[in-house]
Amino acid sequence: MIATAIGAVVTREVDGQPLVLISPQSTSADYVKRIDAVAQEMLANDTAMRAVLSQNTRNLTAEPVRRSLATMRQLLASTGTELTRMRKEKLVPEPFNSSHGKLVTAAATLDQHYDAMARAIAATNAADQQQALLAARTLDTRYAELLMDYLRDYQQRLLSAGFRLDKAPR
Repeated sequence: MIATAIGAVVTREVDGQPLVLISPQSTSADYVKRIDAVAQEMLANDTAMRAVLSQNTRNLTAEPVRRSLATMRQLLASTGTELTRMRKEKLVPEPFNSSHGKLVTAAATLDQHYDAMARAIAATNAADQQQALLAARTLDTRYAELLMDYLRDYQQRLLSAGFRLDKAPR
């Protein structure tokens, strides 16, 4: 499910030809550029973290996992701060309030997922580790659902605000 969500954000091509986001003359254009960058950064960092976890499935206490997990949590905190700043400074145009809130919720859930992973790694007994891993899996599933909900809503908001994807000029 997460791969599908990431593909929905990252894939901007049709039949090998790149697509560009065509924006109407509006204040929303700056927001869309910024929120696309924030969302893509979050997804890229999550993908990198998942790669580290996949490479170390037999030894989650390995130093690369601990370092990467700490870095990921710092990056998610920065993402949350940026999303909150955008809302407080009224940089979120009206048509995007709903999707912005959904991205905030997805980012917070992803942070909870990685917090549960950190608890699983730090657990001193099998029961605590299993409980934390179950929480991490549950939160990961919830994150995927929230991410897909955000992407659907964001796409609708883009269309209603007059944005569209078109083939890039050659």
